[in-house]
Amino acid sequence: MPVGRRLVLGGLGALALTLPGAAQGAPWRAACGFAESNYHTRNLRIMIAEVAEATGDALAIDLHAAGTLFPQRKIFRAVQENVVQLGDILLAAYGNYDPIFDADGIPGLVRNENDARRMLALQEPLIEARFTRQGLRLLYLAPWAHLGIVANDRLEGPAALRGMSVRSFGPMSTRFATLLGARSSVVDAMEVRQRQAAGDFGAQLTTAVVAADNAAWDQGRFFIHTRLATSKNAVFVNRRAFDQLRASQRDALLAAAEAAGHRAWGMAETAQVEAETLLQSHGMQVMEASPALAAAMEQVGARMLAEWELRAGEEGRRLLAAYADSGARASLKQP
Repeated sequence: MPVGRRLVLGGLGALALTLPGAAQGAPWRAACGFAESNYHTRNLRIMIAEVAEATGDALAIDLHAAGTLFPQRKIFRAVQENVVQLGDILLAAYGNYDPIFDADGIPGLVRNENDARRMLALQEPLIEARFTRQGLRLLYLAPWAHLGIVANDRLEGPAALRGMSVRSFGPMSTRFATLLGARSSVVDAMEVRQRQAAGDFGAQLTTAVVAADNAAWDQGRFFIHTRLATSKNAVFVNRRAFDQLRASQRDALLAAAEAAGHRAWGMAETAQVEAETLLQSHGMQVMEASPALAAAMEQVGARMLAEWELRAGEEGRRLLAAYADSGARASLKQP
């Protein structure tokens, strides 16, 4: 179902009935599905503090992190309905609703930070238009590092994954694991540690940062880089609530959001290094994928690219063409 039609993501449950939208002048509520220690949450808290300072606390935002108010997959709908006024979501978790949301998750398309920056610049206006149609206003997009695999062995080839239960985090990563022969199911970041302890999966598709957040060393001995795909978070607000702010408050929020979007790149790079160091300090080996596994993942990526093009239609093909063109121009600039 295209996101141009209203998203229907399931009921918000009894909690929504007890959380009316913020009255004018009352503190806003914000929901985030990642741990307090995660750099996305820390970046959002910095933005909130900057807004409070710039407005003299006239616009206060009460952030509920770690999925304590709503789980990841219900935050979009909660902001739409003004149950909370601000949300922070993993866009890849919503890939079934619009293929543009997870274009950067196509294996083999985005391999490094330069690729991620080019893709974000092209996706941003498309994502912003989709959010606008849903009664939302996009504040900023924030990158994740590339995808990796937590496993208890080296995964010398795709046969090692065949039949294994693998944690994924959205439709694209689920398809990726399935095409590699694994059995996959979506598990939100804040549910991983409990499901990991229960032995519900033998490997995880994740980032080093989320692996560190969830003490992946309790399950796996290896973090295996794929360097094939990434994702991003979207931070956004209910449009009606935004429009009800004073002009000075809107300006302060947009200025702090712009700063957060820029800051996220450096925070992501630092968090990646720190997470890998932490994993290694707990005895995990951080390594590159074996040649056999890398080749299999490349083949799967080519198939998924073709599938994504069919789902995304003409707009998706234009996005891919623009992305290829931006890459060609970027390479020409290099000495």
